[in-house]
Amino acid sequence: MFFKNFTILFSILIISALLLNGCDITASKSGDKYPDIIETLVPICSASDGIVDIDVYSSGPIATSYNRLYFDILENGTENRVAESGLTITPVMDMGHHVHAAPVWQPNPDRDPDSQLFEAAIIPTMPSGDMGSWSLQWDAGNGNAGEPCQMEVMQASDVKVFTAENDERYILTWIHPDSPKTGINDLTLSLHRRESMMSFPEVQDLQLEIRPWMGSMDHGSEGSENPEPSGDGYFEGRVVFNMSGDWQVYVTLIEDGEEIYEVEFELQVE
Repeated sequence: MFFKNFTILFSILIISALLLNGCDITASKSGDKYPDIIETLVPICSASDGIVDIDVYSSGPIATSYNRLYFDILENGTENRVAESGLTITPVMDMGHHVHAAPVWQPNPDRDPDSQLFEAAIIPTMPSGDMGSWSLQWDAGNGNAGEPCQMEVMQASDVKVFTAENDERYILTWIHPDSPKTGINDLTLSLHRRESMMSFPEVQDLQLEIRPWMGSMDHGSEGSENPEPSGDGYFEGRVVFNMSGDWQVYVTLIEDGEEIYEVEFELQVE
């Protein structure tokens, strides 16, 4: 009897271990581990490379702004979620006579612990339309190129593309606050340099100074903190608005103590 019970217990332990190890590779699509975040996201497309299938989502309509993207990756033809991935993405605009990419934050190799999706971000620099069309090219790292996802990109005013006095071309993006309020607002900007039509490395070696200004009332506000580099191309600080209405925030780029460009963002403050 002791030997029989021991055999049963040993079998249960082996099966449990196998199941736990299996969770490191895939997990059930319908498992409780996955929250309902997908229901709050905007579906962009579904595609396959013959080995894995991906579903692409965004936090809202894709625009010329900072766009969060979310990827669910499954084994081809199944509902088994892939737990780790070598996914890389490239937003590409085809303008007919040439193509170009845009700033991108690549997905982490592991699913985000909160959303349980692979998260990334892109900054399309111009809208879809007569000038060209956008697609999201992707590669899951298994040797097969995935089917490109077509993206419709709307016009927004959060992205500024310019050539500074040092002859470098930059992309400065207003990320946060997206709905500025009267008082103190945490501020996040990003800065990239156009190295080539397909490469936009993050910039961390310039200084940014901000100046909020309310032109209609001919005054600014005190208490703002210039954004400082925080890694991965982000700059974080604080911007203060002392009343509601139409505001401008002027962002000055400084290199080696010299001003090389000034950008204006127009905001509606509540």
